[in-house]
Amino acid sequence: MGFDAELRYEGYGWAEFGEPPIRVRGSTGVTTHERGGTVADMQVAEVPTSDSVEDGIFRLTSDAFEGINAVDRPCTLRVDCANGQFSPNDQVFRHHNINLEKASASIAFRCY
Repeated sequence: MGFDAELRYEGYGWAEFGEPPIRVRGSTGVTTHERGGTVADMQVAEVPTSDSVEDGIFRLTSDAFEGINAVDRPCTLRVDCANGQFSPNDQVFRHHNINLEKASASIAFRCY
């Protein structure tokens, strides 16, 4: 029987990526597993670089399709938590999960 420990932080995140830049904001949970893997899951609530959230989700869909065959492309991530700020020092890569029917999106950020 093994021991599986993880740390989890909840906060409000901000990220920027893509060309032209896309900025997203939303509730974000950061989980670090005992072996060092860290993932931040954001529920996108705002896309300040777009006219509306719906337009922003369309841009996220385009970004996801453009990057489907590309090598991981880094981005910037910051999460403000109750006891401080999580901001990875090294590379951060993203994976979109987009629901067009509900006009919603979540993004998983792998942090190294």
